[in-house]
Amino acid sequence: MSCHFLDKTQSGGGERQGFGGVVAQLLLVSLLAAGCGRQKATPGIVAFAGSGVQLAPGVSWKITRKFESENLERNICLPVLEGQGRLKGAAIHVFSSPEGSPTDLNVMADLLIGGCKNQSDVVQNSLAREDFVTDGGLQGIHFSFQSLIEGGPRKGRTVTHCYLVKNVDGRCVRLRYTTLQSRDAEDVHEMIKATLASQ
Repeated sequence: MSCHFLDKTQSGGGERQGFGGVVAQLLLVSLLAAGCGRQKATPGIVAFAGSGVQLAPGVSWKITRKFESENLERNICLPVLEGQGRLKGAAIHVFSSPEGSPTDLNVMADLLIGGCKNQSDVVQNSLAREDFVTDGGLQGIHFSFQSLIEGGPRKGRTVTHCYLVKNVDGRCVRLRYTTLQSRDAEDVHEMIKATLASQ
């Protein structure tokens, strides 16, 4: 919506407006002008279907409903977030725990980390683990590992960060942030810890 300044008007007899009327008009003009400035878009909150958690990722992420592997379909909680700009190539996926899975965070973390250790492309000495608390008080476990990229035109390492929390139903939910090792961005971790919350 475009903004317009008020046109100056005169009273019916062609007389000048009183001082009070001029002040009131100028005040109204200044208020309208202040409201005319283009407002910076506020990133929305993204809720991941069936997970019971949400995130406010910011403008560097694009929402998509695509995912690379059909094996993820059963436990993935859409949407998927794809990094843009300097975060291009990064992705955030959220997974719910299958029915019958452990509800204790430490037990679930042990299982997931154990599974990572059995993968041939995982750099074994890269595994790290820590407890964390979001700004909203949600407690969880953060673990990470590096994987080798072999074959194809590009070689190097990726890093995967998993943030494991419980939703309000007591189920374990995993947020996975994956990117190239060289592009691992600290502000992404800050965003996750600041905005990851239960729905």
